Amino acid sequence: MRELLSKFSQVCGFTLFLVIFATGCGKGGSAKNKKLCKQAGDKYSTCIKEKTGMDVAPNQGNIDACAKDDKTLAMYKECMPKSGCEAFLECIDDYVKKTAP
Repeated sequence: MRELLSKFSQVCGFTLFLVIFATGCGKGGSAKNKKLCKQAGDKYSTCIKEKTGMDVAPNQGNIDACAKDDKTLAMYKECMPKSGCEAFLECIDDYVKKTAP
């Protein structure tokens, strides 16, 4: 149960991170960036479902916002190559911690 709550906390923290970037952002970003963000969103959703059983589906607003945000793109470029959900989610968590203001 403690591990599940820990994962839930990580999910909520990262979801809040995505919401902050999505607020007030319109369409934009290159097709290449949108593709990366879509792939990362899909991988993230799959991993969260695998780890917690919760469905967290990326929406177009988050993808569009991600595609325009250099920091989010840099995070996904670093973390997408990680193999397996544990490594991918840890990479995201570590990246957010090290780049947070």
